[in-house]
Amino acid sequence: MGKTIHWGLTCVASWLLSLGILGAQIPGTAEEPSVTGATGTRAGEEQSRSRVVGGADSDAAPREQIVVTGGDPRVRVRFRNYATVLRDEFRATLYKFRPELKMDRDSWKIPVDIELWGEMIDVYRGDNLRTKVEILTGADIRVALYTRLHDEFDERAMRIELLRALLLAEILDPVAGRVELIPDSLEVPSWVVQGLDQFLEHRRSGRPSAFFAGVLRSGLLLEPEEIFEQENSESLDPVSFAIFRSSAGAMIAALLDQEDGDIAFREFLGGLVQNPDAEMLAHLRQHFPSFRELDSGLEKWWALQVATLAEQQSFEYLSWEETDSRITEALVIEFDGTEKAIPGEGSKNL
Repeated sequence: MGKTIHWGLTCVASWLLSLGILGAQIPGTAEEPSVTGATGTRAGEEQSRSRVVGGADSDAAPREQIVVTGGDPRVRVRFRNYATVLRDEFRATLYKFRPELKMDRDSWKIPVDIELWGEMIDVYRGDNLRTKVEILTGADIRVALYTRLHDEFDERAMRIELLRALLLAEILDPVAGRVELIPDSLEVPSWVVQGLDQFLEHRRSGRPSAFFAGVLRSGLLLEPEEIFEQENSESLDPVSFAIFRSSAGAMIAALLDQEDGDIAFREFLGGLVQNPDAEMLAHLRQHFPSFRELDSGLEKWWALQVATLAEQQSFEYLSWEETDSRITEALVIEFDGTEKAIPGEGSKNL
C-alpha cells in the first residue's frame, strides 16, 4: 500500500512539474534578486555587460524570442500574452511586409527573457524594472528584463522597459555570437525608446495625423538637436517630458516614413553597437539618404516632415465629428429656392 501511494505521489509531482506549477518560485523561499538602478521606467542599463549565466540546451526545441519565467502561472501567461502583442507590433513596424522579398519577419538572434518576482498583492516601493545584457555560457547573448511585481505595478513603465529590451535585442543583432564586440556601455537613446512608444500609441488610434497636427499647432516642437541631446528624459518635469515625447514620436515617424525607412532604421540601430562613439547625426546621415543630402537646413526639413505627417491619409479613421459631418453632407438635399425657366416654355411657333 505504501509503495502504491509513493508511486502515485511521484506521478502527480511529475505532472505538476511538467506544467511548471510545482517548480514555480514562491516569494520568501529563495534569495530575491537585486533590482537596482534608476527608478521609474529607466532600466539600470549602466551595467550593460553583466554576469555569465547558463546557456540553453542545444538539443532543446526552438524557443520563442520572448520567454517569461517565475511568478504565478496565471500571471506569467498574462505577461507572455502582453509581451507577444507588443513584440508583434514592434516587428511589424521595423519589418514591413514586402511581397517581392523572401524575408522571415519573425526571425531573431537575441532572446529576451522576462523574469518575474513577487506577487501583485505585495507592498513594495523601489526599483522594480531592470534591463540587462547578459553573456551566456559560450558566445551567446541575451537581454534580461527583471520585473518585481507589487500592488502599484505600472503598465506604462513595463511597456517602456519591454520596448527598451526589444530595441536592445535589435541593436545587438549584428554582433550576435561575438561578445568581444559589445561595448562596455550600451544604452538605447532615450528619444528612440520614448519616440517609438509615442508613435505606436498614436498609430493604434488609427488617426496618427491628428496627433502630428496637434504637435504642429502647439508650436512646441523641439529641434532635432534638442531631441538627440536628451539623455535622461525621465528626469524632465511633466510638461517638458510631454513635449519631448511628442517631438521624439514625430522624429520616429519621419524616419520610418522615408523610402525603405524600416530597413534604414534597423541598420541605424545596428550601427549604435558597431560604432558607439559616433554622434547621432553621423549615424542618421549614414543610414538615411534624406539626412545625407542635408548639408544645412535641417530645421526646414524637420518642419516640412511634420507638416506632411499632419496631413490626413486615406487609410485613417474619421473622428466622430468628421463622420457625422460626412454622413449629414451625403444625406442632405439642398434646394436654392429660385425658380428657373423651363427650356421651351412660353415660346411660340412662328
